[in-house]
Amino acid sequence: TTSLRFFNVFGPRQDPNGAYAAAVPIFIEKAVKGQDITIHGDGQQTRDFIYVKDIVDALVFAAFNNDMHGTFNVGYGGKITINELAQNILASIQTKSKIVYANKRAGDVRHSRASAEKLKTSGWQPKHSLEEGLAATLDFFKDKLLK
Repeated sequence: TTSLRFFNVFGPRQDPNGAYAAAVPIFIEKAVKGQDITIHGDGQQTRDFIYVKDIVDALVFAAFNNDMHGTFNVGYGGKITINELAQNILASIQTKSKIVYANKRAGDVRHSRASAEKLKTSGWQPKHSLEEGLAATLDFFKDKLLK
């Protein structure tokens, strides 16, 4: 049995308005619309984001690798602060939006980062950088929201 544990997946077509909406689509939608981005807490929380195409690639890799057994974390194995993520998105869109801060949400994890060495040792590596994934996601949302 093989189990894959995904960390902070993002990409085109991700719903920015659902009950479990993630930071990337929310921030992008707000920036494209010229609305302020709200960060809960001080923004120094860190996350390990991974592009959806890398998730698909990891699933295919695991499905066809009979030597894999156990639980594997799927992430870049890196980290970025929520402040840095928001600043990168704002800089890429060139918007009038700004970052505003709200109270920290109860239960929010301060730092989350995948320990992805086990999966990498099996021969899988992400193919897309965070920047590449963000650029593709930004392009999708710009096309969708600016039509």
